[in-house]
Amino acid sequence: CCSINGELVEAIEKLINTNKQIDYIIIETTGLADPLPVAMTLLGSELRDKTRLDSIITLIDAENFNHVVLESSIGRSQIIYSDILLLNKCDLVSNKTIEETILKLKEVKKDVRILKSIKGNIPLNLLLSVGLFETDLINQKESVHDHSHEHKHGHAHSEEDNRIEDFLSVSFQTKEPFS
Repeated sequence: CCSINGELVEAIEKLINTNKQIDYIIIETTGLADPLPVAMTLLGSELRDKTRLDSIITLIDAENFNHVVLESSIGRSQIIYSDILLLNKCDLVSNKTIEETILKLKEVKKDVRILKSIKGNIPLNLLLSVGLFETDLINQKESVHDHSHEHKHGHAHSEEDNRIEDFLSVSFQTKEPFS
């Protein structure tokens, strides 16, 4: 995991440094990958200031989807950490099967955006620059809050607003009990 993520950082750095005209970088992991370590690689490295994680998209095979996917930890992680589920091969199953699959997916993550497709054909504007990753949603809420805050109080940020972006994660270790 660590060496792969290190290689990912190096590959993206190389892309950015050799081509200044890049608008998007799409990272396609294997079907057995947990998306969270990839996201943390982007957010927890020097890439954090050079890139923006827009969304995590998981492809769901409507024809072969079953309870085994939901019972595996990787399958559940892919659904839980996804911002968009792309339900593909919808032409190969009945509408009833599609609806049942959507209900099962929403049991795992109720607020996920689900898009249906045939042969992966989906307009790119539904997948790119959607701003669905959690940090984007926090920033959108802040900018709406900041705008109204600015009019009422004459400044754009409070200490509470800044704290949201100050920490990616916090680790605490002690040999003594917390209490």
